[in-house]
Amino acid sequence: MIIVTEFEPEFESAFPDLCELFRRAPLTAHEGLAKIILHGYRGTEGKIPEGAELQMSLVVDPDQHPDAIHDEELLKDILYSTLAEWREKNKLDLTVAFDTRNCQLKCYNERLYNPSVCPHGGFDCFGMYRIEDNIPGFLLNSGFNIKYIYPCITVWKNPRSRR
Repeated sequence: MIIVTEFEPEFESAFPDLCELFRRAPLTAHEGLAKIILHGYRGTEGKIPEGAELQMSLVVDPDQHPDAIHDEELLKDILYSTLAEWREKNKLDLTVAFDTRNCQLKCYNERLYNPSVCPHGGFDCFGMYRIEDNIPGFLLNSGFNIKYIYPCITVWKNPRSRR
């Protein structure tokens, strides 16, 4: 497990208060992640009221775990590694995102929606693992549209990842 204390420069300069919240919480990351992304207008504007949820994606490093779709224990471990240490009033709404179509999840490199980035049309183009109704599990072939992750900003990148 990695305790995140250093953030992406763009994120740190735009959201110093969120960086402090993440240091206090603490924000932790599984070694198998490539990056952590913050989503939604409220989050990417830095206006997070006390007690509000933070919508974030934990992006699996496809170089370390190219077959994550077949390793539910890994995905569960990634999800719970971040949740286990969190000690802030703001709740985390986490999704573990992983590559299912060998696209390297380039969509997560964009701050705003760019349809030319997704070679698969933006529907069900990556795998998701999250907690729904207090039960962890896969969300696959649900009709999810990539447009719903935007706007987003990279909070942290794993220094060991090439992504």
